[in-house]
Amino acid sequence: MKSILFSFVLLACFSATLDAQGRYDFYFNKGKTAFEAQDFKKAIDAFEAAKICSDATAPKIEKADQWLKDAQEKYITAIEDEKRKAEEALAVAEKAKEAAERSSRISEASRRAFLANQELEQEKGADALQLAYSAFQLIGEGTTPSVIKAFGDAVFSVYSRPFADGKDLRSLLFSSDGNYILGRSGNNAALIWDVAQLQQKVLSGHSGYVLSACFSPNGLSVLTTSADHTAKLWDLKGTLLATCTGHLDAVTGGTFSPDSKLLLTWSRDGSAKLWDHQGKELGTFSGHDAPVLEALFTLDGSTVLTRGADHKVCIWGTGVFDKPKAEVTHNGHIYFVSLSQSGDRFLTGGADQVARVWDLKGTLIATLKGHTGPVHIGSFSRDGKSLLTASTDGTVKWWDAEGNLLRTLNAHQNWITSASFSPDGNTVLSASKRGRVAIWQQDDQVFIMEKHSQEVTSACFSPDGKEIMTTSKDGTAKLWDLQGNVLMNQQDRSGEKNASPESVFSPDGQLVLTFWPGSRAILCPIPNVVYQKLKMDPPPPFSPAQKVRFEILE
Repeated sequence: MKSILFSFVLLACFSATLDAQGRYDFYFNKGKTAFEAQDFKKAIDAFEAAKICSDATAPKIEKADQWLKDAQEKYITAIEDEKRKAEEALAVAEKAKEAAERSSRISEASRRAFLANQELEQEKGADALQLAYSAFQLIGEGTTPSVIKAFGDAVFSVYSRPFADGKDLRSLLFSSDGNYILGRSGNNAALIWDVAQLQQKVLSGHSGYVLSACFSPNGLSVLTTSADHTAKLWDLKGTLLATCTGHLDAVTGGTFSPDSKLLLTWSRDGSAKLWDHQGKELGTFSGHDAPVLEALFTLDGSTVLTRGADHKVCIWGTGVFDKPKAEVTHNGHIYFVSLSQSGDRFLTGGADQVARVWDLKGTLIATLKGHTGPVHIGSFSRDGKSLLTASTDGTVKWWDAEGNLLRTLNAHQNWITSASFSPDGNTVLSASKRGRVAIWQQDDQVFIMEKHSQEVTSACFSPDGKEIMTTSKDGTAKLWDLQGNVLMNQQDRSGEKNASPESVFSPDGQLVLTFWPGSRAILCPIPNVVYQKLKMDPPPPFSPAQKVRFEILE
């Protein structure tokens, strides 16, 4: 009874205090204190209480209402902030989990790639491919270099098709449609294989070494030239169609006109000759005082350029043989003639350390100076907007169409063995005797690859510009991506030592043809082609025995 009375007295005192202070002011000030302390829920309750107090006038209610709205907005914002922080914390945790899982997958994929390489050393290509493909699948598109190379090497082991074993091969190339392969052999013959079955046909009939062989642009004929002073025209079945007789010395090269209707040959006798498909001589270009080293048609077939060992290039009309339309010269040996894609200009490079751009009238357009050694490589970009030159001084130079120097690549510091533009003209690929390969982009970003142990003898882009192929005196050919990762390593396992291979892409870029002179040739799909096929038709799952052997837990 006493405690109830005491509580009643306290309540009466509290009510008296509120009456003295004002019930509105009490709750309003309580709300402000909570607001400033960022306890917005308590502030909302206090402001709502202040609005219904008996002493709350209209202005006071309006004031409390404004504070109430601010508190409610702050409260909602605080809830959203807490939610966002919780979501961010969850996302960080998920990313950490994903990173840990990916790290685990990368570790397992690297282990399987290592096992795949071991299987390859034991010549167990099928197991190696299964391991490498499963490693690829563990990581996906952003896989690691070791996994990429293991898969590519497994592809080479399983999918490569050797042919021409024991043949004394000297060159190989694809027809324009990619359906045939043409090569020269050391027994005075040329050889043709169909890509589908690799069945061989022998073009036999020369009495001397075959010095060159090429397909016609329409892919229906083959032209061979020989040390026996003749050139011969063949069909794809190996039937001799015509023999071109008239040169007085070895016929070192031959080509077709762009429409495939005419034949052009050149010889050590200092002349080039034009022929029809019946082997009839249409005329002789006799303007050089030394062997003709090269001859080519312009794109429209109306003009012929001949490069001689006499330090000059002659420009001929295909219907005028007695005298060239013009001659251009260097102060020393001319290493190359390169025609622009537009066909109205050509580039020459010489031992006099300069390159020159000419029109088809022989007018000098630009002189490209700056090299300190012979300029032995040069070409136009496909769009004709850029030129490149390479020298024995170890540099590659990039020029605009007017001959202004844009940039110089000094990545090699040794004799350049190869230099070319990518198909889109935005990248330059170069290689050197030191064994270094460089990928050089327009933004001056350079990737240096030094995976070859000896001189790199050739380097070329794939038709789509996404891969490159290099060959070396270390006996290997390597397929790379544009970031410098090795996608596939090709090596002749026939026992030949120190044979420098040659490689070429098929016109569609899906196959690589590699041959080791005097040994054999190999036709192999690029790894990405195989990977896409395996995604549609994957290899069988690991057997219980394989899972135990390779310690696979899946």
